[in-house]
Amino acid sequence: MKASVPNELLQQIARNNCVAFVGAGPSKLAGFPDWYQLLHSMIAWSETHGVENPNKTDIAELMRKKDLLAAADTIRSNMGDQKYFAFLRETFLQPSASPTDFHRFLVQIPFVGIGTSNYEGLIESAYKEANSTKPLKILTQLDHSQLGVALHSKGSLFLRPTGQLSDRRALFLEKSITEN
Repeated sequence: MKASVPNELLQQIARNNCVAFVGAGPSKLAGFPDWYQLLHSMIAWSETHGVENPNKTDIAELMRKKDLLAAADTIRSNMGDQKYFAFLRETFLQPSASPTDFHRFLVQIPFVGIGTSNYEGLIESAYKEANSTKPLKILTQLDHSQLGVALHSKGSLFLRPTGQLSDRRALFLEKSITEN
């Protein structure tokens, strides 16, 4: 069965009324972890970096119940901000990672913006490949005051509500992190 895009959606995209939001599925195709793999990686990373996870049973129960965000938050709390940020960088800052065909196709669609809660930069890389001369405006939750204006502009907009790894302030941390 061939999937089709509803005409109303196509019309709204053409009118500059749509923002795409991309989850982790396409990133998994590029070799990045899904939620379960990420949680197991966090636990393994913690063990090799001297982080105690005294609540392993609780974490396993959260994972069994598919409350993955709560499991991740629990592990993150055990790691502390410094080690959590180091884990994210090691996991998602992969210079050799290449955008998939999905990422390349996505940036060709004239959305007002594209958003993701992912930490890797595959969509941005695909955009830069396709639009080497057009700047990409990246907004995080720290830029909320600019969001309304940016959505009505004709520039290319990328939304990262959970922040980006190059800006520690924007990684949904409540306090500033300093390196050791």
